[in-house]
Amino acid sequence: MAFSNSAIKTLTSNDLWQRVPGNEHVKRALEVALAGSHSVMILGYPETQRPMVNLVQALYERSPEKVAIKLAIVCPCGYFQHPHKSCSCTPREIRHHYKRLKLHRYQIIIESSIPRLTDFLKPGEPFPDVEPRIIRAAQFKKDSTELCATSEALSLIEAACSKLAINLENALQIAGTIAALDQKTIIDPIHLAEAIQYSRIKV
Repeated sequence: MAFSNSAIKTLTSNDLWQRVPGNEHVKRALEVALAGSHSVMILGYPETQRPMVNLVQALYERSPEKVAIKLAIVCPCGYFQHPHKSCSCTPREIRHHYKRLKLHRYQIIIESSIPRLTDFLKPGEPFPDVEPRIIRAAQFKKDSTELCATSEALSLIEAACSKLAINLENALQIAGTIAALDQKTIIDPIHLAEAIQYSRIKV
């Protein structure tokens, strides 16, 4: 998988990747999603979602695999568990909101966060440094005929599935992509630990 030259120009000339302050964990999730063609749901507050609109649109329109990337607010009013603003939604409204989003359809679920002052002063990793990793990982997955996990990793995922109601197959697929980003055919606990974080949501 590789982005077209026009895609790279769009993402870099307009600084769309770095224009999103902070949220390096979201960018990492997008990196994993693009490398493995995993669908993504990004939940957040109105002020954290707005800067991502152009980035998400560019990634979707330009990626050869047309990876499904969707943005949504955390609740009808937009401020559920906001650190500085009060949520006006009832628990029932919030449950209905999450049900309507159909989160089970997405392989990766990630929550954006409110950036800190230091995030505006120190831009994160530029997209030209990220894109080669995506390409290498996608090719690595195509070339790898067999993928296995360590016994420690399997114990971790079994415990997570029983306690957190995580989909085993989905978590293993994502962990395999994360391992591919490290150019490894063996899934280690660290790969599964990251995959588990993308497979759960706090409601």
